[in-house]
Amino acid sequence: MPSTQWEEATILVPRLKYVEVERGSRTLQPTGRHKLFETELLQELGLSADDAGVISVSDADMAPLMNPLDDVLIHLKECSFSQDELFVVAVEDQLTIRRAERVTGEASWILTAERRDVPAVAVSGNLPLQVYGRVRWIGHKL
Repeated sequence: MPSTQWEEATILVPRLKYVEVERGSRTLQPTGRHKLFETELLQELGLSADDAGVISVSDADMAPLMNPLDDVLIHLKECSFSQDELFVVAVEDQLTIRRAERVTGEASWILTAERRDVPAVAVSGNLPLQVYGRVRWIGHKL
């Protein structure tokens, strides 16, 4: 494939890392590195490189679905929970990936891991929680 076609068929998405930006405050920041994706995949997912980021999974809480160091593509502008979707969240300064589930018969949410030995997190107003975006790709479309 000639280089111009290759360049049009692919796009670089920034890699992100959870870092301390000021004492006691952490956030996702670009690392300066990127991951190459097919432009068609991002279009199918309704994403642009400006709305997306890539992180490496930091824990085994979602194993075997996701394992440490697996790359995940995040839609950074989709931060409102939706049933059974995966989200990148920071809970008490720990970055992790959790599945959002509605509490039966209520309007509140819990965040669950794939592993049953990891306790669910009840989303409440007093919980220090930051939602960074919805996971859209983990080696395959979700």
